[in-house]
Amino acid sequence: MDSAFVETAVGAQCPEPQWVPHPRGIWKINCDAAIDLSRWRGVVVVILRDEKGNLVDGIAAKIRLTTALQGKAIAMRLACAMARARHCAIVEIESDCKTVIQLCVLEGVPPWEIYAVIKDIGHWPIVGV
Repeated sequence: MDSAFVETAVGAQCPEPQWVPHPRGIWKINCDAAIDLSRWRGVVVVILRDEKGNLVDGIAAKIRLTTALQGKAIAMRLACAMARARHCAIVEIESDCKTVIQLCVLEGVPPWEIYAVIKDIGHWPIVGV
């Protein structure tokens, strides 16, 4: 089997995920959250990479929360704070939460449980998707 493919449980082949470099001078931040709502807690993770994919900075933090959306929003705020603290002129922040991304770049009213977090993010200049 070609090493660029992985086999799924039903035997179908899918391309193996690979990191794709971005243009020179653009930093990339990935942010995410893992949530255990039965215990009202989670972990947010933010990773900063340069244009070659080298790890430059990262953080993982335990948080208390009431919704999964809170965890995703807090991860995004932490990503924005990291970009600002590292003086990243151009940064691409990646998240798997479409709702949080849209709330960050569009004029909308966020749900009450993440309102303050989204407003914090709004204080930093963000270019839409």
